[in-house]
Parts: sequence; structure tokens; C-alpha cells
Amino acid sequence: KDGKQRWKVELGDVKLNDMLQNVLEITCKTFDAVMGVIVLRDIDSDLLRVEALVGFASEQRGEPCVARAARQISVLRHRNIARSLNNLALVKRLIALQLRRKIDADAARRRKAATRGRAKDNGGKDLHRNRFEQLHQEALAELDEAAAIYQQYRNHHGLGSVHLNYGYLHLDNGDLEYAEREAKAAFQLGEEKGDHILMARARLLECMIENVRVEEEIGDSSEPGGHARLAQDCARDAIEMAQQTQNRSLLADAYIWQGLTCCNRFFDDPELARRSYDQAVTLSKGTHPDGTWEELESLKSKVLRGGRVDPVLRAWSQGSVGDKTFQQITEQFAELIIPKVWEREGRKVSRVASRLSMSPKKVRRILGRVGRRKPRAE
Repeated sequence: KDGKQRWKVELGDVKLNDMLQNVLEITCKTFDAVMGVIVLRDIDSDLLRVEALVGFASEQRGEPCVARAARQISVLRHRNIARSLNNLALVKRLIALQLRRKIDADAARRRKAATRGRAKDNGGKDLHRNRFEQLHQEALAELDEAAAIYQQYRNHHGLGSVHLNYGYLHLDNGDLEYAEREAKAAFQLGEEKGDHILMARARLLECMIENVRVEEEIGDSSEPGGHARLAQDCARDAIEMAQQTQNRSLLADAYIWQGLTCCNRFFDDPELARRSYDQAVTLSKGTHPDGTWEELESLKSKVLRGGRVDPVLRAWSQGSVGDKTFQQITEQFAELIIPKVWEREGRKVSRVASRLSMSPKKVRRILGRVGRRKPRAE
């Protein structure tokens, strides 16, 4: 068809146009609609072509409408059914995240009220938690069905997307090992087919996982910078892979996560974070799909907060040195810089000495002078 003809199709007793109108009316009141197109073909006669707009729906009315339509046409088992199930799982994850933010906000209000000696009603805490768990389980079930269909068609990109959504659900639940396993499975699928989009998305998920480990101090404490450097490497890989595609949104996401990684407690590099933020804003051009808007705003707030300069360095930059000699200024500068380089280099004296072209003995002496724990012999 030339695209101008409007199709009206009835699926069982459900009029598709009426169902979509109902969904869209609710969507406009509750969410910013995210539209997609599902194309379904009758496997036997190839006479049926249905184009359906699917958007976010409210929990009360819209979502069951979408599910009802899906049940009517699920017999076709077309790969676009898998796509719709994958997208529906993503929608439920986003709704669950909103519920979790509400649960956390309510908990913070109750703690604040308790410190003031006032009792705070639980409200719908249990109801929200139960709904959160229900959405999580439903999303997993829909991903299981989508994976089965994609495997039937040997669709590597679709199956990789399912693995990524599995990973995000596990990450939301704090199951980092399971999330990492799904990210690696998605990357392997992309690598086998040279799918740079899928590979970049998988690396971004790994970057998120490693950042969580940095912030929560999960892992081997003898190598505090290990997870931070892994997160940095994953973000760099994601940028390189995204640059080999035409997907500006994906490249913007990669720069956002490079910036967020630079802001973690290990690197704390606001200048590189700012450059990453500027790149992401330029690529986004005012469009921020899915949760990218919140991530970009988070990076922006971290960049603005991270612009602090040590007051001693600020005073020196303005020529205010007091009665110190140049030698004393040099020694104090070394006491400011060397401990930070030591932390960034994984608390390895040999790395600091090599990086700054100075003797390991002098590095140890300065670290001892500022009260840092004496590092083990290397």
C-alpha cells in the first residue's frame, strides 16, 4: 500500500481502533507516550497486515488493553510478537522503577517524621511493594516468551535485546552477578554478527554494573580501583562501538555513562565528566528517550557539584602564598597531589613513581607524612 490508506481490523471482539484510542487517552494523562509500530503477518495466507501503535499505559486500564490484544494475536508467533513482548517488559520495568522511587520517597518521609516524634502512616507501602514484585515477575515471564520466539527465528539482535532487559531487571534487583552474565551473553551475540549497536549496549550495561560495585564498595578491597577502571574501559568501548553506527542516541548514552563514571568516588574527575556531558547534550539535541533524561540530569548535577577547587590551590592561583618559600610550596603541592594519584593508581607506589617520574622512596615518604596507611611492599 502507499501508506495513505487507513486499515481497520477487528481481532475477535476487540476493535483495534477503539482499543488504541482508549490506550492513548489514558497515556496522554499519565505518561509521555512512547510509540512503536508492530507489523504482523498471517503465516498461512500473508493477507493480514496490521499496524498498531503501542504506548505506555496506566496500570489500571491501559496495560490490560494491550495484554488483551496481545492474547488475541499471540497464536501467530511472529518475531514482531517477540518485539512487542520485549517492549512490554521494558515498560513494566520503567513503571516498577517509578514505584520504587515512590517507595523510597515515602520511606524517607517516614524517617523524617519519626525524628520529629510524629507517627507516619504506612499508606500503601505494602501495596506498592507487592505491585513492584508483580511487575518484575510479569516482565521476566514476557522476556521468557520473547526469547523463545527469537530463538525460533535465530534472531541474534532480538535475543540480545532480551538478554539486556534481563540484565536491567537483575541490576534493579541488586543481582549483579546475574546482570553481568546477561550483559556478557548479549555482547557475545553481537560480537558473533558484528552488531556494534548490540555490543555497545552490552558494554553500557557492564559499565552500570561496575559503577554500582564502586559506589557500594563490592568486591576485593585490596584493589579499590579495579571496578572503577573496568567501568571506565566499558564506557570507552561503548563509545568506540557506537561511533561505528549511525545511532546518535546510543552514542549520547555512552558519553553520559563515561561522564557518570568520571564522577564516581574513585575517579572524581569533574573536568572529563563535563566534556562528556557537553558531548552528550550535543548528540541528544533535546531528545532523551527512555531513562536517558534522568541520567543526563544526574550527570549535570554531579558536574555542577564537582567543580570544587582546593582552597589552597585557589589561593596560590591568585598569587596568595603567605610567607612560604617556593620549596615549601613545592612540598605542600606534592602532599596534595601524590595521595590522589596513589588512590587513582590502585594504591601502587611503583605506578605512582613511574607516572610522576620520581623515586618510590620519595613517594612512600610523602604518603607517610600525610598520614596515609603505609602500603605493602611490592
